[in-house]
Amino acid sequence: MSTVQTTAIGVKRQHSLQVGEAVVGSVSNTERPAAVRWVSWLSLACLWLAGLGAAFAEPLPVPNEVAERLQREPVAVQVRHAHDGLGELAPVLAYYGFPANEVLDALLGAAWRESGREVEFVAADGYRSVIPSAHFARYRAWLVYARADGAAFVTDNVFKNRREVSLGPWYLVWDNLAAPQLMAFGDHYWPYQVVAVAIALPHAQ
Repeated sequence: MSTVQTTAIGVKRQHSLQVGEAVVGSVSNTERPAAVRWVSWLSLACLWLAGLGAAFAEPLPVPNEVAERLQREPVAVQVRHAHDGLGELAPVLAYYGFPANEVLDALLGAAWRESGREVEFVAADGYRSVIPSAHFARYRAWLVYARADGAAFVTDNVFKNRREVSLGPWYLVWDNLAAPQLMAFGDHYWPYQVVAVAIALPHAQ
C-alpha cells in the first residue's frame, strides 16, 4: 500500500501557469507583464523548433485546464526530491499536481501505453527527456506545478551545481516513498520545465 500522502484541494486555490513560465500567481493575459508574455512565446517557439523532424508534441495546458479535462481536482503529493540529494539525504517535499498517467491518457490517448513505447517530455528550451512507458506501468508518477507549502517552485540541483533552477511550468516526480528502489535512479526520469509531451518515434532499425 502506498505511503504517499494525497490531499484534494480546490482548483480555485491553485496557481495559474502559462506555457514557459514559473509560478506567478493567478493573473489575466492583460495583466501579465510584457516580459513574461515574451518568455511564454519564446517557449512556444522552442517547442515548435524542437518538433521539426521529431515526434509531434502535445502542449501541456495550464493546471485549471488540466483539472477540467480530467474532471478532478489536483492533489498534494509527497516525494523525496531527487535533485536535492541521494537516498534518504533527499528531502521530502510536497507538491500540487495530477497523476501523470491520467494526463498522458488525456493528451496522447492510449497509444503511449503500448509495449515498447517511450514518452518524450519536452522542456521549455526544446530538450527532450525520453522515458519508457513501462516505467509508468511499474511506478506512480505525477506532473506537478507548485510547492504545496507555498515556497518558490525552484530547486538547487546538487548534481549539476545549479541553484534556484525553475521547475515550472510542469515537473515530473515519482512515488519514491512507496517505491524506495526508485532512489537508485537519482534524478534520472525527473524532467522539469516541461511544456509538452509526445510519443517517441520508433528507433531506426
